[in-house]
Amino acid sequence: MTNGAQWTDQTKIVDLDSDTSVTTEVSPNQIIFSSSGVERAHLDVSGFDLTVDIQMGGNDIIGDTVASGTLQLTTTSNATKGKILFGSESVYDEVNDRIGIGDTAPTQPLVVTDNSEFITEMPSFAGIRAFRYRASATGGINWLSHRGRGTVTVPLVVQDGDVLGRFFFRGYSANAGDFVESGWFGLEVDGTPDSGADPTDMPGRFVFATTPDGAGTAIERMRLDRDGNFLIGTTTPPTGTMGKVLIVGDNAGNPTMGANTAGFYGSDVAGTVEAFAIDEADNQVQLTPHPPDFLDTLPVDDAHRFPWVHRTSNRYLGKQITVDMEKLAYLVEQSTGEQLIYIEDTAEVLDWDENQALVKQKIDDKRAWANKEIAILNKELETETDLSRIQELTSSRDGLIMNKPEVYNKKPIPTWIANRIGQN
Repeated sequence: MTNGAQWTDQTKIVDLDSDTSVTTEVSPNQIIFSSSGVERAHLDVSGFDLTVDIQMGGNDIIGDTVASGTLQLTTTSNATKGKILFGSESVYDEVNDRIGIGDTAPTQPLVVTDNSEFITEMPSFAGIRAFRYRASATGGINWLSHRGRGTVTVPLVVQDGDVLGRFFFRGYSANAGDFVESGWFGLEVDGTPDSGADPTDMPGRFVFATTPDGAGTAIERMRLDRDGNFLIGTTTPPTGTMGKVLIVGDNAGNPTMGANTAGFYGSDVAGTVEAFAIDEADNQVQLTPHPPDFLDTLPVDDAHRFPWVHRTSNRYLGKQITVDMEKLAYLVEQSTGEQLIYIEDTAEVLDWDENQALVKQKIDDKRAWANKEIAILNKELETETDLSRIQELTSSRDGLIMNKPEVYNKKPIPTWIANRIGQN
């Protein structure tokens, strides 16, 4: 067909070759493109609109044949745009630049819904929010993360310390020219899976980390372990079977409180970490009343069978006061004849050296695990070329290095305890 030529027949076929043809039809007004006797696409002219209905038969829609080519879809060449529908329930709203999956009238940049009870949105304020509507008390919003060792086809059981998932938060650094880690929280395996009475045994712990000022790698700050213990500033849980304990690590100094605040912390006193409370006026009270620096100096006598003290200090006064509470009660007993002190045997008696060996073993196991994981990450880094993956591996490795516990040296038993073992 030459330029200016036209079809005058109601139906006309142009046989481009023995395999490809273009057919016109009057009702409906269509131009049909076929190959091998199969319709591949047709143009449907209806009124002033041109509708393109492409039937690909399993083949691809290709935007270009050159490298880095593009395929651009638009609703209209007119300045007033419309919507591109995907099936009957999903849409790209070109007017507002929104995508709806399961929603043909999205009100946010991204909306995902099953049109019954669940909605997830990515609002314009750069966040993600989810909605769910049910008549029952169950069925809230769920986030499900799976982790296994091995491969997709042959999954293997995870191991103690394996990271099951983390949420990372990063801020842009001009000096680094990239986004730098500010903190994260996640869930880790906390024990040996598949080893308990329940065959689906999977112990876990929540871990929270923040990055200190002057650094670029987050450090673990607190964790909620498998037994319900809440640990702040330490990763060492109790050695016994008791759980649900609030545990604080050595603060390595005394805090100064801000306005309208009070605090609770642990601090080393002559080799033993003691618990303290502090108020806004810097009144610091030792809650565990057995400071070795004082008790080790006391004689073993009737007034000090099981010594304890009341100790408080204030740095604005520059003073500390220690009251020998057992001797005070003993002297009152002597002067009044009334018994105030009652000493009884406990149901459980601990061995100091055995417990110290247990503490050391736990820390040694943590160090061995961390060293093994660091070696694995270093080996991956030797061959990794993807920059984002290198950043992820490096962040994980540096976090392990910074959070690896120090070598633990067994502590000697406090003198005041040693002097009274076996005494009545």
